[in-house]
Formats: sequence, C-alpha cells, structure tokens
Amino acid sequence: AMELMLVEDDNNNPKQEKRGDGARKLFAPTIQCRGHEGEIHTVKFSQCGDYLASAGYDKKIMLWKVFDPEFKNVVELNAHKNGILDICWSLDSSKIYS
Repeated sequence: AMELMLVEDDNNNPKQEKRGDGARKLFAPTIQCRGHEGEIHTVKFSQCGDYLASAGYDKKIMLWKVFDPEFKNVVELNAHKNGILDICWSLDSSKIYS
C-alpha cells in the first residue's frame, strides 16, 4: 500500500520520511499542494490515476495533475456555500461528487 504524505519541513520545503515497521522500510512520496486557505478535509485520486482532488474548509475543490513535473493545480471549483467534508470520483473519472 502507498501512503500519501503532505508534509513540509520547518522552512516550508517538501520532505521525505521513512515509514514502515521491522525489516520493511517504506518511503512515502511527498507532494506539496498549495492553494487551499484552511484545513483540507479530503484528498482522493481519480479512478484513472491522473488527477488528485482536494477539498476542505475553504469551500474549494482543487484538481491537481499528478504526472505534471511541477504538480500544478489545473482547476479550482468554488461553488459550495459551506466547507466540504468528502468528495468522490465517478468510475470514468469525468465527474467529482461532493
């Protein structure tokens, strides 16, 4: 299983940490998502694996292109009136439900 870590060091730089127990040591990939203005409540990969969606307290859903070398935000959706607790992708990755 892969663990997604959204962590920064003391200087706001991405960092990588060892995860695992016993003889098995895993490296968790570090992805830094900037753009939300508050707590992020949910992060989900699209079914096709090309996109990551994040949502939270700031009432935004942000879409990130996973395989872009700069991991850019490609879409920001701002239609909610309240914070978003959860999101779900459609099976064909064409829709996000919130």
